[in-house]
Amino acid sequence: MSGLLIGLFGMVLCFSLINLLLCAVDKRAAQKGRRRIAEKRFFLFAALGGGPGLWLGMRWFHHKTKHPLFWFAAVGSTLLYGGLFLFLLLRFGGLL
Repeated sequence: MSGLLIGLFGMVLCFSLINLLLCAVDKRAAQKGRRRIAEKRFFLFAALGGGPGLWLGMRWFHHKTKHPLFWFAAVGSTLLYGGLFLFLLLRFGGLL
């Protein structure tokens, strides 16, 4: 079962890095007046596990911080995948 935990952690890490990078690129595009990244792309990667990266991107780059849907997506995804990871760890990881 440790493979499932490692896979879940890797998936969250990968999609978080993608969302963090998207925040940096979109913030730069906003400052330069260039074409922006569609919001649905941020939400897609958050739904796939990239909530922590979106959350960090919002904090580090001060990007999309006034949009409640972004906070909901970032925090909700982080709590969902964190809870799933904790459940799997407790259930199959031998901690209980």
